[in-house]
Amino acid sequence: MNLGAEVVSDCGALFAQPQWQDAWSATAIETCVAETTLPVGNGAAVADGQRLRLISASPFWTGYEADGDAPAIWSGNIAYLGTLYASASPLNTLTIEQFTHVIAAALEQTHTWEAQALVIPGLERPDLVQVARAAQNAILMRLDLISRLAVPATIEDYLAGLSKSGRSGMRREHRRAQEAGVTLHRYRHDDPDLEAKMHRFTDLTTQSATRHGIPPLYDAASLLTMARTTMATLITAESAEQILAGTLAFTHDNVMVLWAAGVEQQGMEEHHAYTFLLHEIIDSICGSPITVLDFGRGNVTFKQRRGFTSTDQWTPVLLTADDPKVETELVKMDATIAQMLGQPA
Repeated sequence: MNLGAEVVSDCGALFAQPQWQDAWSATAIETCVAETTLPVGNGAAVADGQRLRLISASPFWTGYEADGDAPAIWSGNIAYLGTLYASASPLNTLTIEQFTHVIAAALEQTHTWEAQALVIPGLERPDLVQVARAAQNAILMRLDLISRLAVPATIEDYLAGLSKSGRSGMRREHRRAQEAGVTLHRYRHDDPDLEAKMHRFTDLTTQSATRHGIPPLYDAASLLTMARTTMATLITAESAEQILAGTLAFTHDNVMVLWAAGVEQQGMEEHHAYTFLLHEIIDSICGSPITVLDFGRGNVTFKQRRGFTSTDQWTPVLLTADDPKVETELVKMDATIAQMLGQPA
């Protein structure tokens, strides 16, 4: 099945939901100095996610600096139109006119805050990218690729769409996980076991970050805050009540996003819990109202082998003043990440 252009808007709409935005504003993963909601035009305030945040530290950005072999680039606060932690930007739901208005308002506030730059993460629509790219002192960065799947009618249809080796590997690893006693579990926002499970899950996300050479992206308190929304489900692969792999997933309308993930690194090649988890999730949504599975960013080769389509995500960085040193570092960082992603610089 092919993914249509409307998928970009559908995924952005999930992160535009007020409950997601409100929960994110209550977390402390990023150090937020100030926050405001921007209008889209005609003086109308936006209730669906166009939030500007003044950030003094973001582990996700630090992780991209590590990926780009870059030094700590910023010496001051940065304004983010959205957050790097939303794997699809709510801005992708706007018209060109609305987007242009929001950018102008964001730049004005960025200057008022005396921030070093305005960062606009997660753009996928070429028309929006071009508008942002045309701004003064704009540097366009491709920080990541995002992987998505058009959900088929049955799990067999999904497997049939994989390469022969991908299909046999998926079946083999799923079977071996079952034989090892791995089982699937779901913890909703009101589950009494959620908090205890979240601490273990946070440990696994830290293991995964360490494996990829980046700082921990999450803390237990913030993950629990996000998991308490009615959009969220913690989905785990467990053995003897111990989480071996898990993902914190969000669902809205026809979209499910596997937002944060963690895997027990020890014995990973024996328990195959991550492949088991993915197989079970896809099987559970085949034929359901969910038509798009968003697997998030990173691990592109792994995800492509499992039938997901990867798309560029662009992050315009608008410097508030000429700064040749910062500009040079951002351009070098972008080129290094492009090479890592296997994309042209």
